[in-house]
Amino acid sequence: MARRVQRGLAAGPSPILGLFIRERFVVNSAPMKVTSIWDLLTKFVLFLLFVAAGVGIFFWYLPLIQQNQRMRKDVAVLESEIRAEEKARKSLRAQTEAVMNDPRTVERLARERLVYARTNETIFVFDAPKQPR
Repeated sequence: MARRVQRGLAAGPSPILGLFIRERFVVNSAPMKVTSIWDLLTKFVLFLLFVAAGVGIFFWYLPLIQQNQRMRKDVAVLESEIRAEEKARKSLRAQTEAVMNDPRTVERLARERLVYARTNETIFVFDAPKQPR
């Protein structure tokens, strides 16, 4: 339902403005909200406070993030060292098994490292050439 509301100066000609002020009809609706500069400034300051809090939290945790990255790099290096050591372990285990179970391997090692020979064999040992300086 509409109601009549008169606003401003009295109805009729205005001697100052030279205008006629008419009666207005106002429909029952939500009142129009007028935002003032202070409301806008308050919202802007709150926004800036949230941004500052976010930046503060980021810089608070930045050393922890960097430490985590360093530790991940260290873990990657250590894992690669572990893989290399496991590879060396497998190689040594294979060599040990060959020495313990294969007589040809034992004979080859005796000839190479200990300069052993069978009967009626002559061994010639050559010195390594000297490298010029």
